[in-house]
Amino acid sequence: MSRESDDNLSSINSAYTDHNSTVLTANTEQFIIGQRVWVGGLRSGQIAYIGETHFAPGDWAGIVLDEPNGKNDGCVSGKRYFQCEPKRGIFSRLTRLTTYPLSGAMTPTSPLAKNSPDRSRTVSPTASVRSSMMRSPGIGKNGLTVGDRVIVSSGFGSRPGILRYLGETQFAPGNWCGVELDEGSGKNDGAVDGIRYFECKPKYGVFVPIAKVSLSPSTKKTRLSRTGSRESLTSIGTMNSIATTNTSRMRMNAQRKSSTPLRPILTPTKTQFSMQDLLREKQQHVEQLMVERDLDREDAQNQALQQQKHINEQLLIEADRWRQLIARHSIRISDLRREFRGWSGKHERHCILHSVLTPLRIK
Repeated sequence: MSRESDDNLSSINSAYTDHNSTVLTANTEQFIIGQRVWVGGLRSGQIAYIGETHFAPGDWAGIVLDEPNGKNDGCVSGKRYFQCEPKRGIFSRLTRLTTYPLSGAMTPTSPLAKNSPDRSRTVSPTASVRSSMMRSPGIGKNGLTVGDRVIVSSGFGSRPGILRYLGETQFAPGNWCGVELDEGSGKNDGAVDGIRYFECKPKYGVFVPIAKVSLSPSTKKTRLSRTGSRESLTSIGTMNSIATTNTSRMRMNAQRKSSTPLRPILTPTKTQFSMQDLLREKQQHVEQLMVERDLDREDAQNQALQQQKHINEQLLIEADRWRQLIARHSIRISDLRREFRGWSGKHERHCILHSVLTPLRIK
């Protein structure tokens, strides 16, 4: 019975995989999901799965080929590892992959085939997610995903909302977060300069750099409660491939550490690339800070103008009130003067009459 099962596994292996055993790449730790590679140095494609399989022992890579010269659609014997078009999927040992084409490598029939919309839909969703995470380091660090409850920190204080957009924009370089605020203290409705990024009520949308956005405590608790679950990015097989890849990598690293002594690994090329990525990240962060500074200055100027306008209106109202008060008092003073003049004349006549009548009364 075991002989028959071994024969079945070998037949599946030859039918769905690249069975050449020549080692082309010794350092297999460099391969990640979403990376562009060449199978056997000849057939170009993109990695959609890395991990263990049921049809053969060890770690395998599932590749989405550029041309329909593969052997499957990401499914082997009823078990799906990734999703692609028929005849564009193939499984290969990691040692059979190269990051550059060898002599005689096949290329797509059309130079536009690689960038066409149909081509982009055939690639595993994990590839697009990983590529966006590589372009935007803040996404991976903050762990933000669209739909999360977040807190926006700015000059207006901390404002809660829901993350509706995450990525590049047309109005500024770098990656930005589009947030639908809980209160109408925003600046737009999800559209900037005629380009719509998400939908919300007017004055409820705002765009801020990733560094200004953090997960709300409620979202963090929800994520901690479901740490053990495996939610699919677009399919259950895609997330299983990521989890299996991490597990197999950890197992391989543990075996290497237990069997071989520690040796320093010199990777000047990786170090150089990491330094370039770090410099690029710092440059994007500086550009985002400059854009944010300009936006804050514009907000401060607008607030100063509104405050000055309000003060001028208050001054005009106060001046008009004082003019009316002075006019009323002036009228009152005039009336008092007229009354005083009349009273003064009567008093003089009374004094004269008194001076005339007084001697007569004495006699």
